[in-house]
Amino acid sequence: MYGGGKFTTQNKKLPGAYMNFVSASKATSTIGERGVAALAIECDWGVDTGIFTVTAEDFMKYGIMRELMGRFSKTIAMNPLEKEDIVKILKNSDFSPLNTYKKLFEMLQVQFEFNDDFVEYIADLAIAKKSGARSLKTVFDDCISSALFRIFAGEYSGISLVKPDEENGKTYVLTKAKNKKGLFKRK
Repeated sequence: MYGGGKFTTQNKKLPGAYMNFVSASKATSTIGERGVAALAIECDWGVDTGIFTVTAEDFMKYGIMRELMGRFSKTIAMNPLEKEDIVKILKNSDFSPLNTYKKLFEMLQVQFEFNDDFVEYIADLAIAKKSGARSLKTVFDDCISSALFRIFAGEYSGISLVKPDEENGKTYVLTKAKNKKGLFKRK
């Protein structure tokens, strides 16, 4: 099967990963009450842009047990995401960590900025983890987590995300708050 397109509604009732099929007539499998399982493995076989058949034996060559492969009713081979794809996800997806933190900081009245160098830096780190867009939140949180406590404590009123330099290795620059207003106050 070949996937693509955009979902126009959020009508999913079961947990899991969904794929929008180019042709609904080709998507004829049924889903049980327990949902769909997906296994992301980077494989170096097949064609880049076409449709090809993958067998259980192909996966077993990569060390996947026959018993595990028997549990998957359908296998769909997908090409790995390129850096440009990761950058698009970071900038355009509503669920991108950049957009999620942007909304959070907006609610907290904290100025939030980032530049294209930072976005490309995050994309490079995510590609190195070889888990596609799934690793974006982890990579992003690793870059920003040490600053969050001080922001939530009210010590800083702004954060600017940047590609780290060799001197200090930090991925952010904080702006000092004029008057400290912490989010969590002790009684």
